[in-house]
Amino acid sequence: MQLRKPLTIVFLSVLMCISIPFAEAQQIDNSPLLRKALTEYQSLRFTDAIRELKRVLEKDPENVSAQEMMAGSNRNIKDYDEAVRWYGELCKLKNIKPEWALYYAEALANKEKYEQSEQWYRKFLSMKPGDRRADAFSRTNFNSFSRNAGEYRVTYSSINTDASEYSPMYYKDGLIFVSNRSQKTRFVFQWDRTSYSDLYIVDKLEDITEANPDSTGKLVKESKPSKYIASNNSGTERSILSLFASNKIQTDEEES
Repeated sequence: MQLRKPLTIVFLSVLMCISIPFAEAQQIDNSPLLRKALTEYQSLRFTDAIRELKRVLEKDPENVSAQEMMAGSNRNIKDYDEAVRWYGELCKLKNIKPEWALYYAEALANKEKYEQSEQWYRKFLSMKPGDRRADAFSRTNFNSFSRNAGEYRVTYSSINTDASEYSPMYYKDGLIFVSNRSQKTRFVFQWDRTSYSDLYIVDKLEDITEANPDSTGKLVKESKPSKYIASNNSGTERSILSLFASNKIQTDEEES
């Protein structure tokens, strides 16, 4: 199996990511601060847009265009606490847009506020009858979400950080997975300033232990460029994690 290095996972987003249509953008307040924020927003540089929008909203807290971009920016970088806050403000207005209700419902659902979320999905459905997204969610039995909760236990492990980590797969005696944990690199997504994703390998499954959630994200780089130390509150520091930097993984079939 061939793997090319560096592993770069790029997510391409089109105009659907931008909730302010181009025509409407032309009518936005012409202030220099807001124009700069709009440029960052339309370029999908949402973290930079948030920085500029904070400056706008400090001077003009009721600027609806700024509030809408702030809500959309936080939604796109998956900061659901802030998305709930700003879509909540927008949905207090007299005349709300259907997509505000939809995105507010989605953000509430991501915060596990299912009853409130259902209300706003129904609100969106009343504004956009027949929309499949809202219709499916509004008919969901929320009690089923926690029906078997006692049968599962979800914890943090000693290899977790506060970054995005996904696609785990057993490999030999260990585990291989993808992470965009912070590295000293100039290759970052302009979208949210996070590092490009890479493959990581844990050599032995038994080296993965349960960790205190407060300790996740404490990743200290070792002198060797391909090694990392996973540090947690258990008092242990072991070099159990390696950045996969080879051009090829030797499969079991090839070994034999």
